[in-house]
Amino acid sequence: MRRMPQRGQALVEFTLVITFVFLPMLFGLIEGARYVYTNNALSNAAREGARVASVEAGWIGLSGNGCNASGGPTCPATLGALTTNVVAAANGEMVATSPLGTSAPDQVTVTCSSPCAAGGTVTVNVTYQYVLLLPVFTPVQLHASAVMVIQ
Repeated sequence: MRRMPQRGQALVEFTLVITFVFLPMLFGLIEGARYVYTNNALSNAAREGARVASVEAGWIGLSGNGCNASGGPTCPATLGALTTNVVAAANGEMVATSPLGTSAPDQVTVTCSSPCAAGGTVTVNVTYQYVLLLPVFTPVQLHASAVMVIQ
């Protein structure tokens, strides 16, 4: 009995393996790496915001002592001004976390213990909506927080 030639079988098998095995694994690896990187950047943003808040919170409402002068401490007038400084610090840490260009955190909250003075604590919570490259899945909400003692 003579065998039929099977030209093209290897090409079909290669196409199936690439399509259903290799490409999903590759995109999963890329997406997983982006997720870990973004989560790490979010944690750094919360930590940097808490650092700024812990240094500046003790100076809220003060003047003199070289406040806001070159080389002097930053003295926010109100808790709102402190929050603005914390948001700016958090945004600085979230640069280039998204290929879509939306790299700023969705929400940054600053909470001081009572009183908001030296020896107390400041908590910074940061949330970010992580958008996957493949639009098949829904975005994931990421959270990070940091607590530091006010100096």
